[in-house]
Amino acid sequence: MGRSRWRNRSAGPPHAKGKANATKPTTAPVEVEITAHCPGMSRPGIDGAVTVALFDLDALLREMREGIDYPNQSLDGESAVKRYLVYLSMLVDVTLTDIVMSAVHDNDYAVLMKARMLVEYASKAGYSDAHPEYALWFTTIYEAESVLKKLRNGGAPPEVVAEAEAELARRKEKFSGVLSTTRVPLSEMMREQTRGGDRSRNDEYVWLFGGPSALMHGDPEGMRQLMPVDEEGHQHPTLKLDDDYLNALLVDAGSNALFFCDIFISRFHPSDERLQVRLRALDRRFKELSLKHSRGRDEEVLNTIRRELGEAHGGSP
Repeated sequence: MGRSRWRNRSAGPPHAKGKANATKPTTAPVEVEITAHCPGMSRPGIDGAVTVALFDLDALLREMREGIDYPNQSLDGESAVKRYLVYLSMLVDVTLTDIVMSAVHDNDYAVLMKARMLVEYASKAGYSDAHPEYALWFTTIYEAESVLKKLRNGGAPPEVVAEAEAELARRKEKFSGVLSTTRVPLSEMMREQTRGGDRSRNDEYVWLFGGPSALMHGDPEGMRQLMPVDEEGHQHPTLKLDDDYLNALLVDAGSNALFFCDIFISRFHPSDERLQVRLRALDRRFKELSLKHSRGRDEEVLNTIRRELGEAHGGSP
């Protein structure tokens, strides 16, 4: 997330190649072979500099959560944001680690889908941090509404549903100041956080979140990615991504996790210069890696990154 942490894909998904999406029927039989791989901590094609940067980022992610003090319930905007950030930090931790494991174990499309999850965590963290009153509603009234809906739809015993209804009523009364709040869609959050808040651009939401969601939900458009058809009409089921695309995805994952860390450290460690120094160093590393692995990034994005690197180092990127 953030102005230089995304890749523009307005011309179409980066996996599309030439006429790979032709609709001619296949005339050749297709043999699908599934083989388990366990290459350990290395894999040909993955940039070692990216892997090392992700390990260093993971260490920061875990350290920044050590010994923090946070409330056990949401009482106001400040406490709501902090509780929600701690919760998200654990999800980011698990997902980032799993992305690296998926990459080195040749589970390429899992990287794509989990990177989509990091986009969501980072965006929700950024929006909640910028709008504490929304975070208060989200972690109190909305949370109780969500639980009640699941209990009703899941056929829970009447007494359990009744208690959930009472809990929702108590929260509505206690947090009446945010009662009129409504849920903000992720697309709106991302529009606020990218391209300087340009609400006319929806590219990031579509390609960093919406595109991978098609695979996660088994939507039929995902067949174009996993089962492309070449110019001769032959279908080629594949679970592999090009190395340059995979490296770009890994950089994206790290950049989004870093965006989250920035928010978390600002809330919990505003005076910790040591963490701030590590954060800035990692920010530079991932920006440099974004330039190195530029698959799917347009010149607008790359120029923004170059400018930010130059500004941080006296005009010399």
